Amino acid sequence: MAPPTRALSISDGSLYIQKGMKLILIDALDGKTITSWRLPYTGLQHLNRWSIRLNRLGVQSFVPLTKDKVVLLENHKIYKLDLATGEVNAVFEDFQGTRPLFLSQSDNGNLYFGEYFNNPSRGPVNIFASEDEGLTFKSVYTFPKDSIRHVHGVFFDRYSGDLWVTTGDDNSESHIWRTADEFRTVESVVGGEQQYRAVQLLFTKEHIYFGSDTPLEQNNISRLNRKTGQVEKLQQVQGTVFYGCKVGETLFFSTVVEPGSINKDKRVYLWGSRDGEEWHSILSYQKDMLPLKLFQYGQIRFPSGINKTGNLWFTPFSTSEDQTIKCIQAESLF
Repeated sequence: MAPPTRALSISDGSLYIQKGMKLILIDALDGKTITSWRLPYTGLQHLNRWSIRLNRLGVQSFVPLTKDKVVLLENHKIYKLDLATGEVNAVFEDFQGTRPLFLSQSDNGNLYFGEYFNNPSRGPVNIFASEDEGLTFKSVYTFPKDSIRHVHGVFFDRYSGDLWVTTGDDNSESHIWRTADEFRTVESVVGGEQQYRAVQLLFTKEHIYFGSDTPLEQNNISRLNRKTGQVEKLQQVQGTVFYGCKVGETLFFSTVVEPGSINKDKRVYLWGSRDGEEWHSILSYQKDMLPLKLFQYGQIRFPSGINKTGNLWFTPFSTSEDQTIKCIQAESLF
């Protein structure tokens, strides 16, 4: 059986993927391998797709800093790798929870992530930043006790230069936040209900797009108008939405199979739109037979980064064709 693989990050026509215990750089146009490195792991758990799911292993988030240096988040640790020497330059693990969902980079090079953990007592939740390319991290903002459960993601908006934050999970905790001054001040743009319980944000010149992540209601793909601040529901979808990406200006989101009495569909769906107005259900994968809570929800994951190749890369996870990498020309999907 082939080692489990996932697409991690794409930029300038190159795609980083994880294949078992290796980090591989491939050409995002033709899929040919450029070079590869050994990841800083011990043991053989990363060679087994079921062990990866059960133990929540694998690279969760990945940021290439330079040609030779990358930062990645995996299993409660942030690693900085020097690909030229194979050395691990720094490790950071002083945060609550085991795996923040996203590690993001702004245009000034700063790295950001928010704490994602169960937090039943609703204690304080931090956002961390690194201003020295991953050598050190510090808390730059703390959501106070009883304000949110956890941070879903921190995202850089290339159109405005702002940073946006998504949080959950109860109604009062579900907000989309914005900071224009690198977390010296933070404001809630929309929030207070389940439809604002979002995970990943996608940005265009005029709108911010998101899908709702609620097991309690019908889920939707929506957008926030930058000028008016109004939110428009665009498309009902079959399940909660965690992940999205852009290929050029084409938008994609995927649904998730998770426990719940409202969203009962046992397939994950890929949705796409060329104009942000009209959305199409493009393809789907069946959730596999392994238990949801032990072996993770059915998902489709996308590589981070700016993708101008015209090719949509993605990884089905906890579904049929689990942990394999797919590549489809985006225009062929419509």
